[in-house]
Amino acid sequence: MKKIIFILLLFSGTLTAQKLIYPDIPRDKINDMKFLSDSVGYFINNGGSIYRTADGGTTWKLQNHFQNNWLLKMRFLDDKIGFISSSVYNYMIPRKFYYTIDGGLNWSSNELDFINVLDFLPLSNQKILKCDDRGNIKILDNFYGDWKTVYEMPTFINATEEFLYEVPKGYIKKLEKLNDGRILAVGNYLEYFNSGKITDSLSFIFQSKDMGASWDTLWMGLNKLINCMAFADSNIGWIAGDNVIYKTTNGGKDWKPQSPDAKIAYVAMQIVAIDSLNVFIMPDYSGFYFQTNDGGLSWQMKEENFDYNNRFYFKDKKNGFAFGDGFYRTESSGDKWENISKSIYANISKIDFVSPSEGFAVSAETIYHTIDGGYSWSKIYKSYDNSSISDFEMLDELNGFLISGSRVFETSDGGITWNDSQDFRLTHFSMGGIDFYDNETGIIFNALEESEIGSNNYDLNYIFITEDGGKKWKMKRFDLTEPFYPFKMRFIDKETIICVSVNGVWKSYNKGDTWIRKYDQWLYGGKAYDFYNKKNGFISASASRYLYSTDGGESFTEMTKKSYVNARDLKFIGRYSSEAERVIEAGENGAAMIHYFYDTYENSYDITTYTGLQFNSISVFVENNRPHVWIAGDGFNVYYREYEMIVSAEKDLEIPNEYKLLQNYPNPFNPSTTIEYQLPKEGNVKLEVYNSLGQLVNVLVNTSQSTGNHKLVWNGKDSFGSSVASGIYFYRITSGNFSNVNKMILLK
Repeated sequence: MKKIIFILLLFSGTLTAQKLIYPDIPRDKINDMKFLSDSVGYFINNGGSIYRTADGGTTWKLQNHFQNNWLLKMRFLDDKIGFISSSVYNYMIPRKFYYTIDGGLNWSSNELDFINVLDFLPLSNQKILKCDDRGNIKILDNFYGDWKTVYEMPTFINATEEFLYEVPKGYIKKLEKLNDGRILAVGNYLEYFNSGKITDSLSFIFQSKDMGASWDTLWMGLNKLINCMAFADSNIGWIAGDNVIYKTTNGGKDWKPQSPDAKIAYVAMQIVAIDSLNVFIMPDYSGFYFQTNDGGLSWQMKEENFDYNNRFYFKDKKNGFAFGDGFYRTESSGDKWENISKSIYANISKIDFVSPSEGFAVSAETIYHTIDGGYSWSKIYKSYDNSSISDFEMLDELNGFLISGSRVFETSDGGITWNDSQDFRLTHFSMGGIDFYDNETGIIFNALEESEIGSNNYDLNYIFITEDGGKKWKMKRFDLTEPFYPFKMRFIDKETIICVSVNGVWKSYNKGDTWIRKYDQWLYGGKAYDFYNKKNGFISASASRYLYSTDGGESFTEMTKKSYVNARDLKFIGRYSSEAERVIEAGENGAAMIHYFYDTYENSYDITTYTGLQFNSISVFVENNRPHVWIAGDGFNVYYREYEMIVSAEKDLEIPNEYKLLQNYPNPFNPSTTIEYQLPKEGNVKLEVYNSLGQLVNVLVNTSQSTGNHKLVWNGKDSFGSSVASGIYFYRITSGNFSNVNKMILLK
């Protein structure tokens, strides 16, 4: 539903509130963490965020954020100086190396060559070691110098049927500095092994006794690939990898298996040695981990709801964390783990707000509800047969529709219960979509049907049109074969429909009876588009380009985006005070952008969303001159921002020149109805409902409101929240010297 009520503003500017409001901790993968004391610690994630705790890990707050960066590894030299390596999904964005000199409170960036770094180790505030994806170890003496290769991995020629190319024999997996001053590098000859050129001595440990300037072989052996290493002190340590765990007691010169057959039937991806007795191993498989508390004489496999990419960090023997796609904490040496995040863990496919406080979100087969603007959510509905909800639309606080499986459902109680809207069960809706232009005119699309029952060949395509708010749906055959399924449709007025597919744009002037192709080039942008005021249209054609129309989709101008946004949804949010139309688009990798369209040029700016997860849906609701914008997607991430707007003086958006109280609709109604009114000037407004005896039932509005068109929904309840009985009711508006009364009928 188009929920924007356009109102002229007398001022401009951006309002407050701009943040990721849900969940409590973003679901972006946590890549590393470090505690500087018992209370102060940090973690970094794929969303580009640095989070800080000052209470030992009970609560975490955003400390710094670097949009479009995956923060990968964090290393501290002491309690003041720390470093973070990063990567990016967009090659147009330079990869940064971040550092702090005040214990993590502030971070600066430097464009060091940290491309494809597997691990790094700070040796001083200027000197750094790194191992790269070519198996080399390099050293940097200062931030303004060049990297010097101190160990070069041998290469070999790998031959395929088409190419000969040079590859490194293997990789350095981990750098670790011991208490005695030595630096160890553990690695394996993975590529050489995969080529079939070697079957023994697959793993190695190099050591440096001169702060990384030179390296020699400390140990080499095994017919297994070693992936990780950890030392409790300068003598006692462990290595682990493909089904093996080995221990050393002489600083890595000799290694002995930890069990008679030296096997644990999973690949170890990380090993953490808290001390000489307590060691944890994270395998490459979800649901469990390995632990010893006797120095490796015996190992226990413990079941826990960890993902295969989780990692451990322990502050001490008892207090530790497991992080990755999840975030867990133990205060009992791993005997019990608690999920730190208390938020919902799901992916939002559609978000829809019906007021600044009340909204709905869909994830797979579940609908969630919020009454505080998206800061907290509760589950209100799960599909009847666990079939996925392909689309969802609320017309107001009470009435809405959803498509699930082969059925269309409607609600009249705010999503608590859902009933069959109409018998659509002969139609297939696996990718079905729904969109309403207003409270009356809507369309259902991507409805398929078998030409032969039982053939499982859904080759007949239909659309359904409603002009009475979904009470009746008219089925129409969509005979066009050119648009690739699935496509997206939207009314831009009560007669005109725009259809966007990956291979073009089509327009219908007669509610879908006939179609004309308006754009015949390929669109790779996920069919995200929107139209505003019947004329202005925006289509995301790809991550780097978009189409803009000023004539209702009759023609399009192709333009280049200033940043990459592979949009999954976009919305017009109205005209800015500088007379610019504004469009927000959001999509993959947490990318979002706002475009300002002036008469002769366009400006656009990246939006900092505080996540790197994909956004799937945008909702806009305008109240009291302020567009509220929510962007939601994977990880149940909900981003919120509030704007101000000004609108053009189009005929259908004229500033009212007189007070007017419009007739409610529908009328008669059950259980809710919409009331609209117009204000020619700003002032206090009171809107009241009375019963046939003249008794006050409810006060719907009693506040100062601005010039413009206003509307609200009365849910048929009194001031105590109780549903009123059937009968005749009157609603009265008072503003200044103006007063008017209309009659409405509640018919149950």
